[in-house]
Amino acid sequence: MKKLLLLQRMDEAGMKILEDAGFQVDIPSDVSEEGLCAVVAEYDAIIVRGMVKLPASVIERAETCKVIGRHGVGLDTIDVDAASRANIPVAYTPGANANAVAEQTVGLMLDVMKKTCSLSYKLMREKNYQCRLNVINSELKGKTVGVFGLGNIGRRVAEICTRGFGATIIGFDPYVTQERFDSMGLDGRLTTDMDELLRNSNLVTLHAPGSEVGLIGERALSLMPEGSILINTARGTLVDEAALYAALTNGHLAGAGLDVTACEPPDPDNPLFTLENVVATPHTAALTKEGNINMAVGVAQQVVDVLSEGKRPWGLANPAVWETRRK
Repeated sequence: MKKLLLLQRMDEAGMKILEDAGFQVDIPSDVSEEGLCAVVAEYDAIIVRGMVKLPASVIERAETCKVIGRHGVGLDTIDVDAASRANIPVAYTPGANANAVAEQTVGLMLDVMKKTCSLSYKLMREKNYQCRLNVINSELKGKTVGVFGLGNIGRRVAEICTRGFGATIIGFDPYVTQERFDSMGLDGRLTTDMDELLRNSNLVTLHAPGSEVGLIGERALSLMPEGSILINTARGTLVDEAALYAALTNGHLAGAGLDVTACEPPDPDNPLFTLENVVATPHTAALTKEGNINMAVGVAQQVVDVLSEGKRPWGLANPAVWETRRK
């Protein structure tokens, strides 16, 4: 019987695929580095979910592991280089949560522009109904949205903003050609200059990998127009939070919508959470019912395909190891 170590339980649709394949699925209570090092050697596969980390120290002890699965898109919780050195394929689920995250991204745009959260508190909970007379909200129609990263999520955000709301897109992605951008049918343009995107966007939304640490710092924020908005549903490490706080409190930025923070779980005393022009959610953009099913089914089926049939995963993060993988 194949043994699988599942780091956090996932949707039942994925669990059923593993059970129907006859796997023994174990969910450890201790997912610390030390706890995983103590048990990982006996498993044929590992599936990582949430923000549980699979560092090199654990992977090096996974002596019988033949595939690592990632429930989701971000690979920053797995040391993919260590897996490659050990000839272990890493399968993830690109696109599985793209629409979920894109909808949350646009939702944060609207919440910030229309002051939904602060007005809900003031009008309905503090019973300060007359404050409505001093509120001036904004519309997404006619605005320019700078999309940093035009992968599955960024592209879907751009589609919703242009086709649904009548916004214009400035896209930046070093891996997207002009021909590819043109084929997306978006109202806007592609730039190879990040500064151009920052200077000309009413809203900037981030869809880059966590490896782009400190992408948005004091300089980048200063380039954004006065009264613009920053949205981050990618990774909190992309943004210098001290610089963002300064830009939000000195009036340079109108607001920010954040689904992620540099430290997760976040410090409850994070000063960003005290600001009325910040809408923050606890890294839940991908966690719709539909997104959870897509991710669970996608990763479970790929793991079964590798272990039961020797089939190449469709979401292979390190394709160079496939021919030399453990069998």
